[in-house]
Formats: sequence, structure tokens, C-alpha cells
Amino acid sequence: MPDPWRWFARTFGIAVIAHLAGNPPSARTDDYAGSTALIVVSTVLGLLAVVLVARPDRRTLGATAALVLMSVWLEASFLSNHWLLVGFVAAAVVVSLFLRDPWAWFSVTGRWILLAFYSFAAFAKLNAYPLARNRERDGDLAPLHDRDAIA
Repeated sequence: MPDPWRWFARTFGIAVIAHLAGNPPSARTDDYAGSTALIVVSTVLGLLAVVLVARPDRRTLGATAALVLMSVWLEASFLSNHWLLVGFVAAAVVVSLFLRDPWAWFSVTGRWILLAFYSFAAFAKLNAYPLARNRERDGDLAPLHDRDAIA
């Protein structure tokens, strides 16, 4: 596994571990809190992510990316934007692993995915304030200093 892939695999594993530590499926309070499928996928995903950080290789990266896609599917109704971003990156990883030179394709595709996602995020932030300001003026929202009214 070339050095850029090894670096990416480790950071991908760290991102998965951080997501699972910050959003454990058993700690949810919604209808999907007890989903056995999500708990099993998350458990195996966490174990694979630890292995990926410790000893990155192509098979572990592919398996981790596939399980991320399963997790995204199972969490679709309450999915965070960042986990959706990781899902798109995971899809790109899976596709790239079938190519002759996976890093050449993935390095470009991954950059475009990040650019697209964070461009939409920037526009959403830009548009949230003026819209909230107009709605506050009309009495539809709490004051602007209330951060929950904008988010």
C-alpha cells in the first residue's frame, strides 16, 4: 500500500472511530436506538477502524468503506452531514479499489467531493443569516442571538 493510501487509511479509520465514539448507536433516544442491525454494523465497523489505524491495508480499507456505506444506509433517516460526507468518500474508496491505480483516481475524486460538500455548507451558512433576519423581523423566529433559531 503506497504511503498516501496508508496516510489516508489511518485518517479514515480515525474519522470512523470519532464518529462512533461521538454517536454510539446505543445512546440514541430516537426510534432507531435499539436497531440490532445498526449496533452490529457499528461494532464491526469500530473494530475494523481500529485495525485500519494500527495496520492499514487494502482489504481492511475496502471492508471499512463498505461498512461505512452500510452504516450510512441504516442511519439515513437521522444522518448527520459529516457522516454523509464520509459515506460519499467511502463510495469513492470502494470504486477506486477496483481500478489499476486507485490513488490517482481517488485523490482527485476525494478532493471534488470535499469541495462540493463544503461549498454547499458555505452557501447554507451564508443564506441562513439573511433568511433568519427577515423571519425575525416578521416575528417568526426567536431573536438572532439565540443560535438555535438559525441552526
